[in-house]
Formats: sequence, structure tokens, C-alpha cells
Amino acid sequence: MNTNSIFSPDMSVSSLLFIEMRDITKIYPNGVYALVDVNFDLKPCEVHCLLGENGAGKSTLMKILAGVLKPTKGEILINGVPAEFDSPLDAQKYGIGMVHQLFNLIDDVSVIDNVLLLTPLSKREKLWLIKDKFALDFRKFAEEMGLPIDPFIKVRFLPAGLKQRVEILRLLYLGTKVLIFDEPTSMLTPLESKELFKFIRNVKSQSSIVWVTHRLNEVNEICDRITILRGGKVVKYYTEEDIRNGVELAELAYYMVGDAVVSYSDKIKGDALQNTFDKPILKIDNVVVKDDYNNIKVKGINLTLYKGEILGIAGVSGNGQKELVEAILGCRSLEKGSIIFNGIDITLKSISERLKMGLAYIPADRLERGVADGISIAENIYAYWVNTINRFNNSIGILNKKCLYDKVINLIKEYNIKTIDPSLPVRILSGGNLQKLLIARVLQNPCVKVVIAEELTAGLDIKTMQFIHRKIIESCKQGISFILISSELDELLKLSDRLAVIYDGKITKIYNNNVDNIDLMELSEYMMGIKY
Repeated sequence: MNTNSIFSPDMSVSSLLFIEMRDITKIYPNGVYALVDVNFDLKPCEVHCLLGENGAGKSTLMKILAGVLKPTKGEILINGVPAEFDSPLDAQKYGIGMVHQLFNLIDDVSVIDNVLLLTPLSKREKLWLIKDKFALDFRKFAEEMGLPIDPFIKVRFLPAGLKQRVEILRLLYLGTKVLIFDEPTSMLTPLESKELFKFIRNVKSQSSIVWVTHRLNEVNEICDRITILRGGKVVKYYTEEDIRNGVELAELAYYMVGDAVVSYSDKIKGDALQNTFDKPILKIDNVVVKDDYNNIKVKGINLTLYKGEILGIAGVSGNGQKELVEAILGCRSLEKGSIIFNGIDITLKSISERLKMGLAYIPADRLERGVADGISIAENIYAYWVNTINRFNNSIGILNKKCLYDKVINLIKEYNIKTIDPSLPVRILSGGNLQKLLIARVLQNPCVKVVIAEELTAGLDIKTMQFIHRKIIESCKQGISFILISSELDELLKLSDRLAVIYDGKITKIYNNNVDNIDLMELSEYMMGIKY
């Protein structure tokens, strides 16, 4: 660890920290109890896993430890001494830092500039004057930690794995002794995850780590102890001995959900899928697309989607997925190539024309791109049916609003969208209910033939995830096709009938069968451009 006094935290704090969070309760201004009497501790030189579904309270608890939030009740003790954090700066003085799931970096400046921006204001000006020397010292530190990085490269040119590396390195370089990792592998390939695990095993001898995750398969791989939250309360705790003896993943899932997790494997496969292979519904032919900076981002991609098929696209974010999706939807023009939908060339057709023909979209950013937050839940559902709205007209061609509203109410019940009143603004919905709304309005539109879905279940709890997966599979059996783009490889492998890998704007590999049995290390090599 770096011991330079410029970068070290408050030296009155012991070099090894034992942290206790006692009876932590957090009540938000709207009266919601996010945490209720939660006890959590972190020992020196260990990895303590914090497990729980979306909304269980994991992030709230860690934001309190990182100084982002203040508890309504309870206390934090550092080596037995009470400590109060009024801001992240107070936590940083004790050497506590957080590696965020959505990287807290500025893309348009260099790595070393991002490091400098995290230094104390009182020292930053002096360090700017010796930035080159500072950068060389940081480069040496990174190499010593086994995470080499070019300090002068702009962050925007780094893949997700290296951006995370910058987050980790700058915290360690500035003297952080407690690292909080929030969903650390969510944007990494299996190979990058394996490298991160190796690094964690090495660095924990000099620090302590909280590993916040919903990925059960990581638990036995990396963690020394486990605490499970559900509904803002601790429902299960596993000791070091429990972990050594091995913990069943089904048991972890049970405590996270509070019920048995049902497994299923009824997606269309084998001969059933082969029978539809003579019915292409979407053909992407030698497509070339530029990004917002006039750079070629999609480089001659060829893909075919068949009726009733789920075609997964795996790849590290930033390799042309966004531009490809926007080109298919008509949001971005093609420099070259064509797109054939249901036998018709739609290359020059507008977005609205493509939607009316049966092309649908479920975006990753649900609130910003998925809904109109100024209108109600019900209006957000039936506004998407504009191309089939005549189904709800009466005998003289006037819209029967009651019939339309009744359909919306039935849909809300079928998809278990939790709301006390469908006329309330859509922005009040939780992430899971918002995603169910997006899926419901797409799948219940009889005109829809192809759905492009990004990050289908990101951040959702296990039950909601399973519900959505079942709906997707049911829709496939009815002939709807899906292009599924996700950073969750487990989801892609579970749902996809075929899997394409995208790297640097090109399709580097297509797995046409046995998707369940893909070698993850080989897949990682294609995703990272090691194999072509």
C-alpha cells in the first residue's frame, strides 16, 4: 500500500480497521423504512459479502458506511471508537472508499486527472504543478499492485474492466484501507472477473473488503463471511466456518427471496427451433454505422434473426451495441448495408413506420428512454398501442376509453405491477415494476413481431427476473423474436437460442447451438478481442 503522507488518510487511525455498524435504522422522509436495526461488521483482512435482492437495503447500508447517507438511528464504531460521517470526505479520512457499479469517473479527461480530482483540495493545486512526476509515481504504484495502467490515456477509451481498475487504483493510491465494491462484476467478462478475484485475494492482506452482489456464484469464490438482507433486515449470517464447509446456492437464494426459487428450462431448443430456421424475420446485411463523433462504430455486421428465436448479443459495453440497436430502430442512419424486416427493406423507413410494422424496443434506461414520466401509468401503457388503437373503437369509430382502461387494468393485474392507482405518475414505480410495465405493453401489442431488449433484468430481484424470463419464453412460443443485449452473461446463456459476440463493431463469433455449454473463458477471449 502507498505510504506517502500526501496520500495517506488520517494517520491517527490504526492501519488495520475493525468496523462495527450497530442497530442501523434508516427511515426516508416519505416514511419508508430502508433499514431496521441492522448489525454488520468488517474485520481486518477479509472479504465480507453483503447479499440481497434489489431494494433489500444493501446500497443504503453501504452509503451510510461511505458517508453518503446518515442513519436515522444507530452508530458506527471504528476500532471500538464511535465515528460520525457527515460526508464521504469524513469516511475517506478513515480510509473508507467505494468502487461504484456505475463508475464515478470523468470520461473526457485522463486517468491521472481522475486520480487528482479525488485528492484533498488543500493538496490538489500543488500536485497539478508536478502532474508528470505524480503520474509516473502512480504508474509505478499500479504496476506494483499488479494492475498496470497508462496514466495519460483518456478514460473514455478504456473498456469497463480498465475503468474499474482506475477506480480501485486511485482509492488504494490515496490510502484507502476499506474498499466497498458495489456489484463489481456486473460489467466485466468472466475473464476480467477471474482477474479481479485474483487481485482481491492478494490485496485483502492489506485491507478489508465489502463485496455487495446479487450474483450467488461469486460467494464461494471470493467471500470469507456472508450477511443477507431482506426487506431492510438481516435474515441470515454465515461464519467463516460455514463458508469453508460450502454454502448451497439454493439456500442463499431462499434467504434472499423468502421463498423457494423455482428452476425452469422450457425455452425453445433443438428440433423445435430448427423447424423455424427457414423463416427469417430480420436480416442485417453488411451494416456500417457511425457514432456521434463521426467514427465508424459498426463495421460490416451480418446477422439473421428467425421467427420465435432469442438471439443473444454478448460484448463489453461500448463495442458498437448502442449504434447497432439505434440503426435497427431507425434512430441512426446507415453508412452502408441494409436491414430487411419481415421481407421488406426498412433501411430508409422512419422510426414510426418500423414500430407500426411490429418492431419494438425495451431500453436499458427505463425512466429516461422507456417512459414519459409526465403522464400516468395507464397512459404510458396504451400510448404504446397507438398503431393498434382502433381495436378499442366503438361501432361508429370513436375510441372507447372504458374498454381501453379496462384492458390496462387487466394487464397491470396479469403482470403484477404494484400500484394503488394506475392514474398516478409512472415515475413513482420501482425499477422492477417499471420494467414489468415496459414488457407488458410490448408483449401485449398484437402487432409486435421483433423485440430488441437491452439489460432486460438489470437490478431486478430474483422473482421479478424469473417472471420476466417466463413471459419472454411464452412470447417466443407464440412466434415473437428477440434480440437480447445484456451484460449479464448468465441471462444470455439461460435464454438465448443462439449467441453472437460483438467486439470493436464486428461479430467475432456466433454460437449456433449448445449455448448452455459454452466455454466461458473462450467466450471472454472473443468478447475482449483476444480471439477473432
